Amino acid sequence: MNPCTRGLLRSQIRKKKMIPGSFVTDVCLHCFCSNCAMIQEAKELNSMDRLLNGNSIAPAEKTIART
Repeated sequence: MNPCTRGLLRSQIRKKKMIPGSFVTDVCLHCFCSNCAMIQEAKELNSMDRLLNGNSIAPAEKTIART
């Protein structure tokens, strides 16, 4: 994919998560540091999946049942 397409996808993620930024910044990130941008996007999408699947509590925060 070219940087414009990746920037558009990043913009959609930002809008859904209400993260400030601009399309121009998103395209520039993919032009000059695409690996960093893709890692950030993957982390955001993974966190969205966890919330949608009902796993909103991190494993370290879950309470342990005492016997």
